[in-house]
Parts: sequence; C-alpha cells; structure tokens
Amino acid sequence: RNISTFSLSYAYRRNPKIRHFIYPVEINFVSVTTTEAYQQRLDSLNDQAILYSYSDHLISSGRYSMTYNNQFIGLIKNIFFFRFNFELAGNTLYMYDKITGATPSATTGNYQRFGVDYAQYVRPDIDLRYYQVFSKYAQLVYRLQAGFVRPYGNNTEVLFEKAFFCGGSIDNRAFQPYTIGPGGYKPTTTVQQFGSIKLAFNFEHRFDIFKMLQGAAFIDGGNVWLRNPDPQRPLADFQINRFYKEFAIGGGLGARLNFNFFIIRLDAAIPIKDPSQPDGQRFVLDQITWGNVISRSTFNLGIGYPF
Repeated sequence: RNISTFSLSYAYRRNPKIRHFIYPVEINFVSVTTTEAYQQRLDSLNDQAILYSYSDHLISSGRYSMTYNNQFIGLIKNIFFFRFNFELAGNTLYMYDKITGATPSATTGNYQRFGVDYAQYVRPDIDLRYYQVFSKYAQLVYRLQAGFVRPYGNNTEVLFEKAFFCGGSIDNRAFQPYTIGPGGYKPTTTVQQFGSIKLAFNFEHRFDIFKMLQGAAFIDGGNVWLRNPDPQRPLADFQINRFYKEFAIGGGLGARLNFNFFIIRLDAAIPIKDPSQPDGQRFVLDQITWGNVISRSTFNLGIGYPF
C-alpha cells in the first residue's frame, strides 16, 4: 500500500490553550498491490467493503481540527485535553462531474480521476482526556474517543485509511490492532477488521516506583461497528439495544523508564471481555490461570505515554 500525499495547512493559536488547524487542500493517492494468492483470497471473501479497501483510490479532502489543552509545563494541576476533527472529501470533484455531465466508469459505476475512483465522505471524531494530577509522577488519566465516517455520493464503502479500528499499544492493549469487532461479529478470517463507528475508553493509574522507574495499572475498553447491517457479518452493526454489551475490555500493568527527554514503555495486558464470544460467555477472565497468563497476555513496547 503506497500513499502519496499533498497537504496545505494553516495553524492559528487564539490563546495558549486553544489551537485551530485548517487543511483546505489535502490530496492522497493510494495505490495497492497484492500478490496473486492474496487477491484470490480477497475475492473468495466476496466482501465489497474489504475489496474496496484493497483497490486504488483517490482522496481529495478538506479538514478542520481544534485542540484545547490547559496544561502548563512545570505546573502541577489537573489537565483537561480535547481534540475535535471534521473532514469532508470528494464534494468539489463530485459537483464538478455532475455539472459538466461527466460519465461514470463502466467498470465501477463511480466517477474517476486518473483512472481510479475518488472517495466522498464525512468524518468527525473527538478525543477527550482528563488528567487528575497528584504529583509529578502520580496521575489518574481518563480518556474517551468517539467518531464515525459516512461515505456517500461517489462511493458507498468506508476506506481502510479512514475507517476506525480498535486494539494496539495506544488503544485497547489486551488485543492486537484490527482484531476487535466490528460489534459482536466473530471474524472467520485474519483480514483486518474495521468499522465506520467507534466508541472507546481508557482508565490508567500512573505512579512512581523508584527514581526513573514508573508503573501503571490500566483498564481499556471499546469497539467499532458498521453503520448498516451486513448479512455476511452478523452482529457487526451498531444497535442501541446491544452496543454496550459489545465493548471489548482488557486490563493490565505497565512499566516505564522515564529519562525526562523521552520515555520507554512496556505494557502487558490480558483480555477481560471478548465481544466475539456468544452473549453470556463474553467475560473470559476465568479462562486465564497462572499457567497460561503469559501466553494469554499481549505485550506492547513503545516510546512515550499511550495518551
């Protein structure tokens, strides 16, 4: 997957706490090359969302971001951080093609540029964090993430680059990236899982152990969902009456070496709740014993705090 990007941006700081970022032009050309065997595997899935994500496409978008951060370096106080993103793609190209009477591709049925489909979607998301600070090295951190992406017009499927996923070293650390969800669906393939809606939360207690060695205890949760039902992926869509039952939850412990100018982080986490299991059997903590705790743990090595 090769991505060529051109971006023009403006940054504006209203005061020390609030920053605005405007991207009036952002162009991404995505070229995907698969081996013959992998392409046959993708075709055998007969899943249009996955096939679309493994095809060449063009993204022409505009984006706005705003951040609020009341942290002041050297001052021990509670910190509130908020980030909002809003992105629109493909509207200018689509309007031009409609006005000029352009002809859609006979192969895909969509309008194209340079021989490939261009994407059209709206994508807002938020990242909300609260740091309850007790000392320089002792904190309780709360985090909430939410977002959705809605394709329309020139395409009906969510792009892989713009979809949401769960798992990984800065998300739900008990699961590998792209292995959670969507929803209560149990994947039958190792192809990455993603969705158009995301809700996730984290709770982390950070504390001092000895000199530059710090520790952490954390709980991570969340999932992604599809916007509409998919017969090939039962329970993958977002429904008010069951979404709260489909959060993947993990917990664990971490150790951090704080060198002041950078931090080396090692986290180990185990799954507590697995939404891919049948309803009523999703709490899996009782399956973990002292004999298999290492094999059931997911280890994450990183630089810096996860959030």
